[in-house]
Amino acid sequence: MLTMNYNAMLADLEPRWREVFVRAQTYANLNGIDRDFANERLGELFDMLVTAQSEGKPVRRITGGNPERFCRELFSDYNLKERFKALPKFLFRIAYIIFIFSIFDLVCDCKKLSDIWTHTTPMIYYISGICMTFVFELINIFIITPRMLKSKRIARWERTSLFVLVALVIGSVALEMKLGIAESFKARTWMVTAVSGAFALVYLLVRSVWRYKNYGTVFNEKARLEKEIYYHSINDANAEAGILKGWKSRYERLSRKGKVTEESFIDLIKKDIERDGKLNKLYYIFFGVVFIASVGANTFDKNQNGDILDLLLFAVTMGLILYGIYTVTAKKSFTINANMKRLIAECEKSGKTLPAFIEKKMGSSWDGEPALSADDT
Repeated sequence: MLTMNYNAMLADLEPRWREVFVRAQTYANLNGIDRDFANERLGELFDMLVTAQSEGKPVRRITGGNPERFCRELFSDYNLKERFKALPKFLFRIAYIIFIFSIFDLVCDCKKLSDIWTHTTPMIYYISGICMTFVFELINIFIITPRMLKSKRIARWERTSLFVLVALVIGSVALEMKLGIAESFKARTWMVTAVSGAFALVYLLVRSVWRYKNYGTVFNEKARLEKEIYYHSINDANAEAGILKGWKSRYERLSRKGKVTEESFIDLIKKDIERDGKLNKLYYIFFGVVFIASVGANTFDKNQNGDILDLLLFAVTMGLILYGIYTVTAKKSFTINANMKRLIAECEKSGKTLPAFIEKKMGSSWDGEPALSADDT
């Protein structure tokens, strides 16, 4: 699910206002505030900051000079009741993860169908994971957040939070290896699979009924709207400059050959954007296939003697490697495509032809002379 485009919001704020928004955003992340709830509050904050910025109000008029109290008041209605309302979603995610790993465990270890009923799973991994999450949340809320609110180096405390998470993971694994208590907490894998799968299924059914009752559809309309907002708001200055330059060059080349008119050029670009969007989706399939193939090859390797923890660590490592490759290669294509969609939406809203819109955005003309708009011709 896509969330609010915070980068686009930050681009619209001056540094002093930007710091207020980043501090509130970090506060929500560190305190485990539900994403939908946080998005709503941060959206309200952004509108308030933009208004105050345009009116030239001092930051102190908004924050009261106390960032800690301001952030707490902003999310003050995220009380125990709201946390309980978000609990089913949290439990669903846990159940889903347990379901996937238990299925994975059965596939890896069961050589024949009858093995399914006797196979067991070390529950200590799941128990320690839940306990570690709880401890991590408490450390963030009571230790890291208060210091982040009083510090001017917000990013430093975000890195500290990440370091604490890594330390907890390494510590829990090391503790289990030293104590060797995995064998003491075991359960039938098929029962773990059935219970976690049943919980996840019930949650999805209840959520679908609730959505249909309230929105007339089982699909997540909020995610769809956020996706549209994302594509219409994402702003990458470097990507935009390259896109406009490329469009300008292409229009000049095609118009000289008589293959396109000023009015029809936008239709050509729209087709290209749609085609590129479909091609970009193949990136997901490609990386998914590579991930599954690599993990599968490691899982069914005859020389593989590792347990489920080894396979899990391999899967996580492989996922991080592929994500790194995706970040430096494919991700740029998604950014460019999103910026193209945004520029086309801006063009259509302006009522100008695409060449005239490009000219205005670039602040130059095609041949050094003022270009004629559609109205002038």
